[in-house]
Formats: sequence, C-alpha cells, structure tokens
Amino acid sequence: MAAASSAASRSLHLSYSLAPPTDIDPSTVVIDGKPVPTTASVSLPVDTTGSTSTQSPTASYYDSASETVRRAQQHLNETLTAWKDAIGDREKSKEDMGKVAYGKGRATRMTVEAEAAAAAAVADVNDGADTVDDAEDDEEEEEE
Repeated sequence: MAAASSAASRSLHLSYSLAPPTDIDPSTVVIDGKPVPTTASVSLPVDTTGSTSTQSPTASYYDSASETVRRAQQHLNETLTAWKDAIGDREKSKEDMGKVAYGKGRATRMTVEAEAAAAAAVADVNDGADTVDDAEDDEEEEEE
C-alpha cells in the first residue's frame, strides 16, 4: 500500500494491491452489491475553497488536507474490512506458532522471573534485617 501527496495538484493519491488466498473468488467480496477490487488507486482532492477569513492559507489547507486524509482512511477501512471478513481465519495457518513444551510458555517464564525477583527482594530485606539485628545484639552484649 502506498500513499503520497502532491502539493501542486492539491490532492491525496493512494493505491493498494492485495494478494488474497487463491481459494477466495474476488467477485464474492462486495460492498453495497459492488465487487471490491484487489488492486485500486484513488485520488481524493483537497478542497481549499472552504477557508475562513480568520485562517491563514496554510491553516486552511491543513484543515482541508486533514479532512481528505480522514476520507481516505474511511475508504481504506471499508475496503480492507470487506477483504478481512472474506479471508477470515484462513491466513492464520501460515503463522508458525512452534511447539511449546508444557511449562515453557510465556506465562510460566514470567511467573518464574517474578518469583525469582520476589525471592531476591526478600533475601535483600532479610540480609539487611540480620545486619541490624546483629548490631543490636552486639550492643546488648556490651551493655551487660
């Protein structure tokens, strides 16, 4: 997918090219009864005629350009959602999840790391407490 803007023509140009799985008939992917193409280019004009007298020409242009970008986003969302719905979970089979042995998953690793950190913190506290207790014991012995 590519998007580019040309200041001279004051329009936003975008194009996309999809490679759906071969078992999907592209003519079955429709929006409002019209087939959704796998490849398309769209040019959306940036309307700069609606400027107000209180805005600078630059501010007016960027307001209009922002609206054009929102329209382009809406167009792509509709198109790509139609394709996403048509493809469904077919592409998930391409992901290699690997084989994770029992007890070797992410949750287990995070639990082990958290337990090790907690044990280290307890050991640090205990080491500090033993030092204080030893000093108090030494002071008590000196007083006797």
